Order: sequence, then C-alpha cells, then structure tokens
Amino acid sequence: MLGTNPAPVHATMVRHDPRSPTYRHGGIVVPPRLGNRDATPCRGRTSGLRAALRTIVPMLLAVCILAVAGVASATARYADNTLPSDCTSSNYDISSRTCTGTDGNAYNTLAEVIAPTVAGDTIIIRGGVWNDRMDFQAPVSKIGTADAWITVAGYPGETVTIRSTSSSANGYGPIKARGSRGYFIFENLILDGINETDNTKWQIRDGNHHFILRNIEIENFKSSGLFIAASDVQVVHCRIHDQVDLGTTRHYGIYVHDGDNNLIDGNEIYNNPGGGITAYNGSGPSLTNLIIRNNKVYLNNSLSSSQVSGIDVYQSSSAPVTGTQIYNNIIYQNGENQPDPGHSGGIRIANGTSGSKVWNNTIYSIAA
Repeated sequence: MLGTNPAPVHATMVRHDPRSPTYRHGGIVVPPRLGNRDATPCRGRTSGLRAALRTIVPMLLAVCILAVAGVASATARYADNTLPSDCTSSNYDISSRTCTGTDGNAYNTLAEVIAPTVAGDTIIIRGGVWNDRMDFQAPVSKIGTADAWITVAGYPGETVTIRSTSSSANGYGPIKARGSRGYFIFENLILDGINETDNTKWQIRDGNHHFILRNIEIENFKSSGLFIAASDVQVVHCRIHDQVDLGTTRHYGIYVHDGDNNLIDGNEIYNNPGGGITAYNGSGPSLTNLIIRNNKVYLNNSLSSSQVSGIDVYQSSSAPVTGTQIYNNIIYQNGENQPDPGHSGGIRIANGTSGSKVWNNTIYSIAA
C-alpha cells in the first residue's frame, strides 16, 4: 500500500502481508526500511544489464522513498553538494548529478533544499560530507502531518555524512527540529560529531512527537549520541557508537528522558563511555510505555566514575517511570572498568519504577 504514511509501531509481533509490500501491525501499515540493508540487487546475465541495473535500481528506490513517505501530490527534491549551482527548472539529472535532466529540482545546500519543503515532501540527500546543519525551525518552521510526513533520506547506495559545527557548547547539533513539530522520518544518514562542541547533540524535545529514525549512524559526539524527551519516537536499526569521553560526564548511546510510547528497536549501541541505553526522567515529567527490544548493547560504560548498566531504567522522585518493556536484547561486556561492578553491566531497573517487564534477554561477560 505505497503512499500510506507510517504510524508508531508498538505491536510485539509482525506478520508479512502478501498482498502488499508493506508490513502490517494489526490495522497499521508501516513502510519497509529503505537503503543498503534492504536493497537486493538483481543479477544480470550480461555486463550491459548489470551496468543498466546499477543506474536504474537506485532511481527506483528513490521513487519508492517518495511513494512511502507521503501522499500522491508530494514533491521530492534533491540536495547535491557537487553541483556548482542549483537546478531549479526540474532539470536535475540523477545519473550524472548535473542540471541536464528531467528528475526534478536539486540544491547544493541543505538550507536551500529545506526552504520549499511542506508536509508530505521528501528531501533526498546525495552522497558526500555535508558541513551544514539541517534547520527545520527557521527561517520558516517545517511541520509534517499525520497523513503527510516529511522525509529526509540519504540516497540509496550512497554514504551521506552530516558533520555540522556549532558556534558554542550545548548547541543544536546536526538537526535543529525542536518544539511542537512532528511527523518526520530520517533515514540512511551518518551524523558525525567530530567537529561539534562539548555537550552538543541531536535532541528530540520541547514538544516534538512522531519522529522515526531509521538506519541512522550517530558517532563521535562529545555528549550522549541521542537525547529523547518526546512522545511517539521510534529509533529503529540504527548504530550509535563511540561518543567521546570528556572524563567526568556520562555520555550514553541513547538517553530517553521523558515521553510516552517510544520505541528503541533493533539498534547496535557500543563504545559509549557513560552507558548504552538509559531511561531516567530526572526532574522532568513522566516516562511511560517505553519499549526496548532487539538491540545489541556492548562495550559501553568505560568511564570509571559512571555506575550505570548496559540498559538502565531509573525513576526520579518527581514523576513516575511506568510500563517499560525490555526484551530480546543482547547485552555484554559493559562496565568492565567500573569501580563497583554491582552497579554495571546488564539491566538495572530501580528507584520506584513500576509496571516494568523484562524477558528473553541475553546477558553475558559483564563486570564481576
């Protein structure tokens, strides 16, 4: 059922519907993931056919991104930083990456490709290293709707690295999309914090809702890799690793602070100095119905002063943490440098959390 927008996925079991290329969770239609992991190239019998397929398959996948992301009237625009000037007469050529074709409009900065975006549109970013930030707050606010999500996707088969630089500590990081905005899909991107300032990271917060992060790699930030204080956020099949150790501050792979109905599913989280996945609401509002499943969490908690587990769920005194489900995760070799191994390594649920369910996890080779 191409053209149907995604919705939050919280059913435990998934079945494939042979009538449709999508997957169904009850009555909810969820698009399949796109990109390198799911694209299965055909094998041609001649070198000419193989060459043709190398051109045609990525083009078809790009069309699929648009079909999955929004309604029939949605527009796909390209970002291509190899262009000397923008292609604004629908004259972009996907194959040659020049303004000599008929494949739509393309822009050589992220700001320019974001500017005309409206609900239902798709931004397809071509391979390369981008040193600018994606800003969906200014100069014009961008917001999707329940039936017209905004999609930002790396071009299938290419490596797209966003390597922004903030002007001061505690900045916005590579994606600025906070506030009361939602219905965004981000996929097939690498977010590299090597040039970022201290404590700057992607933060989904301040009223954000309905974000899907899919096949995203987050690395080298001098902070936690991802901070979530929002509802209906899905982090699916991402790699979050090698955040930078500043010596005293816990930097987690994923820090879920508050919100309802969030999903952390099928991710690989490793080499983060302060912990793997932490759910703790501090002095903030409640954290309810968080699902953590099918993740591989390993080699985190190298900071000797940090006493958290591979997966840590902890409640503050000001608001409840309820209904957390943790299952089908693999957790190993976390906290090996901890001074008190009783507080590190596997899964910890503590300090008054309620309604938590933990089952079918594999935990081994922890600090002891």
